Amino acid sequence: MGVLIVPSFLLYATGGLAYGGARSDTTIVQSIDDPPLSTLMTSGSFSKTRGGYAVGAGGEWMLSSNWSAKLEYLTDRQSPAVTQVCPARHIRYSSAIRIEKTA
Repeated sequence: MGVLIVPSFLLYATGGLAYGGARSDTTIVQSIDDPPLSTLMTSGSFSKTRGGYAVGAGGEWMLSSNWSAKLEYLTDRQSPAVTQVCPARHIRYSSAIRIEKTA
């Protein structure tokens, strides 16, 4: 959805479905120096496709009839994942600013 601010500048909002693969492999090694000497090791991993949403906003300038430039900000949130190593909820956020030249 967008609004034409002036004939050569479009301000817009965007959003939609976001999904991606999440993978984690973890190994923890703990050495105890106090007698008796011992080493403890544990490991775990998970792999899962997660879904969520993305929202953003931007502006696009018409430089000429065949050229435009765009500045856009996007952020997404993907669903929580439960890991085997640490049973905690992790929510992934990411943000990006893109600058594009379109012909």
